[in-house]
Amino acid sequence: MLSVGCWLFAAAHAADAPAPIDRHALVTRHDPVLTQFEPGSPLSVGNGEFCFTADVTGLQTFPDAYNGNSAIPLCTMADWGWHSFPNPQGFSMENFAYRNYDSHGR
Repeated sequence: MLSVGCWLFAAAHAADAPAPIDRHALVTRHDPVLTQFEPGSPLSVGNGEFCFTADVTGLQTFPDAYNGNSAIPLCTMADWGWHSFPNPQGFSMENFAYRNYDSHGR
């Protein structure tokens, strides 16, 4: 049986505990809404190591709408990866990745 002092100590520290995070409110506070194709401004979400760029459908359904001189291509990028299959087309990082794209003069 715990002494009264232990109960008081536990009760005092329980009152200092932070309130739980309302994760639904936190996430829905940042809900993007796309209503039209924006080839110069697709939706990209990521965490610094992984990025997914989406069209108005929320996926990469219409990549042709994002091809062209003023468009930012739809893609999925990561700074990590693993592959164990042949590369008969000769794709390389130099041919696609790390290219600069002009976005409204920036």
